[in-house]
Amino acid sequence: MAPLEHRRPVRDEHALDRQRMVLGFARHRHAEADEDVEINRGIGRNGLAIIEKIAATKKSGEPVNLLTHCNAGWLATVDWGTALAPIYQAHNAGIPIHVWVDETRPRNQGAALTCWELAQHGVPHTLIADNAAGLLLRRAQVDIVLVGADRVVLSPTAYVADSGASRVTVPVVMSMTSPGPARIGSSLSPTSIEINRAPPAVSPTR
Repeated sequence: MAPLEHRRPVRDEHALDRQRMVLGFARHRHAEADEDVEINRGIGRNGLAIIEKIAATKKSGEPVNLLTHCNAGWLATVDWGTALAPIYQAHNAGIPIHVWVDETRPRNQGAALTCWELAQHGVPHTLIADNAAGLLLRRAQVDIVLVGADRVVLSPTAYVADSGASRVTVPVVMSMTSPGPARIGSSLSPTSIEINRAPPAVSPTR
């Protein structure tokens, strides 16, 4: 048998397979992220067109007041976010805007995440308690409601009809990617959607 130092190294085929698998997975995830950026950019363009129409009805320098809920920005998706993408694009375009940010109990995604995001981008905003949204809508201090969506049904009328926005004819815009079978379907009803509930022990305190 040859001395140990003269032996040829044995290729670890399993290690090479693992490396290929990791590299393939990384390429796939990068491609998904790039696709997400473009989808969200498109959501932003579509929403921007709506905001521009509202801005055209305002006096010079008067901001468009938007109401959002939870966090649907670039912390949730990639680069733009969904509901916040039109807001960022409107701000970038020089349209005066102001965002009412629901605190979003019990995890305070609005207070902890959306407000921070908007501040990083320099977007004027105000944090409000969730139950203040109805009052602002009634006082005509909201021009448009922009929200994201995790799960969607084909006919969400029951929710919209009960919202304050529908009672004061404020447009409600749902910002979402193209729905797949897991996210939308004719058999789904609002009561069939499973809601993620956090146990009280993990809910943050103020």
